[in-house]
Amino acid sequence: MSGKSPGWYLGLRYMRKEGLVARAAEKINNPCGANFIFADEVLLDALDWRGVLENWWDSLPLGGHIVLWVPDCRYHEIADGSARLTLQDLDSALDNKAGWILRESDLIDGRAFVVWQKIGGEKRLRLPWRKQPKHLLVSRTGAYGDALMAASVLPYFKERGWSVSFVSKHAGVEALLHDPHIDELILLEDGQVAEDEMPFYWQALSGRFDKFINFTHSVEGELLKQPSRADYHWSADQRRAVCGRGYLAHIHALAEAPPPYRVRFYPSDEEDAFAKAYSRRIGDYALWCLRGSAVHKWWPYTAQAICRLLSKCDLNFVLVGDVDAAPLAEEIINAVEDYYGDASRIHSCVGTHSIREVMTLASYAKAVVGPETGIMNSVSMSPVPKIVLLSHSSPSNLTNDWVNAFALQPSSACYPCHRLHYDHAWCPVDEDTGAAVCAASINVSQVVDAVLRATKKVNDDDKERLLA
Repeated sequence: MSGKSPGWYLGLRYMRKEGLVARAAEKINNPCGANFIFADEVLLDALDWRGVLENWWDSLPLGGHIVLWVPDCRYHEIADGSARLTLQDLDSALDNKAGWILRESDLIDGRAFVVWQKIGGEKRLRLPWRKQPKHLLVSRTGAYGDALMAASVLPYFKERGWSVSFVSKHAGVEALLHDPHIDELILLEDGQVAEDEMPFYWQALSGRFDKFINFTHSVEGELLKQPSRADYHWSADQRRAVCGRGYLAHIHALAEAPPPYRVRFYPSDEEDAFAKAYSRRIGDYALWCLRGSAVHKWWPYTAQAICRLLSKCDLNFVLVGDVDAAPLAEEIINAVEDYYGDASRIHSCVGTHSIREVMTLASYAKAVVGPETGIMNSVSMSPVPKIVLLSHSSPSNLTNDWVNAFALQPSSACYPCHRLHYDHAWCPVDEDTGAAVCAASINVSQVVDAVLRATKKVNDDDKERLLA
């Protein structure tokens, strides 16, 4: 895996032209919080340009960058008395210093484009970006599941000799960290590029590649309407008429990559060893994802369902979610203790394990239960049974393309809404539970029966009813 270089300086050509980067080596803060120093022709006027660079370097914090955009004297006229510098001069300018990675060293329009990143220590790593003979750039911001779905097209391109660079935000980079089909992961920090400047960032960045696939708004916006757009307020019938297509089919069509769909999460050796050891220690388990990132992605009856399942099967239950899911986990454990006096078959990983560890645990589960989340996506093409509590998506959007999926559809009138919800402004609330009405309309018996059917963990009393 090549270096995860910050994407902000890759758009330098546009930013400098439009005056968006500080000029004349002015030290500023970039939006993601890491200091950098940018210099263009001003460096040519320094009496000791190399000493100036070294002084700047000494003042730079760890993680910071020096970015040079300097005319190479072989391609540009240089004023009398100014330093005559070449790319090679600038490339070696910090050789007296240590603790850096050379991220960029290239000629662009006759200018030397050189970027160092300060990492500390004694290493001097020359890892400048280089275009490969067939080089593809894929852009997909969004959550964990969005990145995993977008990566479904990558095997098609790798099999045809393409090198792949993938730009994403933190969630996407984390989900795809060990995907063998990605040669370079580029992290785009939150706030690093303003939303209205993204087209120019893509234009500058994609110009370095042979092919660019931009999946931004390929699902959200196109198939899941956003509150800022007028089509968010179309009638339900209008949205259902145009938004019922499969997410994976749409993504592959945009990339001109035919099926099969190959969504897969790739754990590290350490993550895989952790999940195997965990599975051996507790025995067979269902992994239960308590909530997703949106207000409609939690189900209010998990405690009741698990209490009922404990009496009907011998599975353990592993609860997963971020720290905000801790009250839900506590409610479940308390309910089990109150009902049975023993919660030893309930294991909480809420807020204590990384999303990558949880996705690896999902691959060893006897079943995975939860709303539309990245965890569910991580095992979408795995034989592991998945009990999916749908909310804003229909089966034709999501689960019809999955392997061994049991899709539970809400009975509420608003389902499927094909909308993104960041609050309950346009997502009706169930008064009894405080959950979204779509989530609350899925009853306990539906979930319990689906788990028992999926795992074949059925008591004799239920066998005739469930497995007929």
